[in-house]
Amino acid sequence: MKNLNVTNSLNENLKRGIRENDGRGKLGVLSGINIRLRKARPFQSEPLDRLAEVMQVSNILKKDKAHRYYKVDFLPQGCLSCIDTVFFDAKYYDMLLPEELLAVGAHEFNHIINRHDIKRFARTLCPPIAVATIIGLLVFANSESMNTIYPFSNLGVSLLMMVACALFFSLVIPFYANAKWHRQQETHCDLSAVKFANGEALISALIKLNKLRPEKPDRFSQFLPVTYPTLEQRIKDIRVAADRKSTLSS
Repeated sequence: MKNLNVTNSLNENLKRGIRENDGRGKLGVLSGINIRLRKARPFQSEPLDRLAEVMQVSNILKKDKAHRYYKVDFLPQGCLSCIDTVFFDAKYYDMLLPEELLAVGAHEFNHIINRHDIKRFARTLCPPIAVATIIGLLVFANSESMNTIYPFSNLGVSLLMMVACALFFSLVIPFYANAKWHRQQETHCDLSAVKFANGEALISALIKLNKLRPEKPDRFSQFLPVTYPTLEQRIKDIRVAADRKSTLSS
C-alpha cells in the first residue's frame, strides 16, 4: 500500500512537471535565444489571449499562458514576434491603451500566422550560409595551388577571408535584396490587423512608437536599406483598410 502511494505521488509530480514545463519545452530555438539575450520577463494578458483565440494563432495557443508574452528593457521597433512568442518594449507597453495593445498584438500575430520570421531567416541567412560553405570548400580543395598566391599562402588568412565574405553576404546583401519584401510584410500585417482590431488604435500606437523611438536621419542612413514603410504611408494604408472594413460591415 505504501509503495502504491509512493508510485501515485511520483506520477502526480511527473504530470505536474510536464504541465509546468510544457510552455518552456515547446519554445522555438530562436525564441529561447531571444528570451535569454534580451533578459526578457514574462507576463500574462487575457485580452491578447482572447485575440489569439479569435485569430486562431496556434503557435501562441499551444503554449501555456505564462510563456506567451515578454517584456524587454529596449526594443527599437516596440514589439517583435518570434516563432511562438511576442516581445514588447516595456516602456512602449506601458504607453499603450487597451485597444492599442490589441491592435499591436493583431499585427504581431499576423507575423506569426504567416511564419514571417522563418521566411526571413530562409531568405536572409540561408543563401549567405550556402555561399560561405562553397567558399570554404573551394579554399580547402584548392589549398595547395593557392599556397603560392598572396594572401592565400596562409590557411588561417584564407579562413579569415572566408568568414569576412560570409559576414558581408549575411549582414549586408540580403537586407538590401529583401528590403522591399520586408516592407510588404509590414504592410500586409497592418492591413490584416485592421480586420481584427481598431484601425485608429493601430495608428495611434504607431504614432506613440514614433515619439518613443523617433527616427534620427544622418548622412549614413540614406545608404541603409529601408525595411519599414514610412509612418505616413502606414497611416494612409490603415485608414483605407479601415474605411473598407466599415463599408463592408454597414
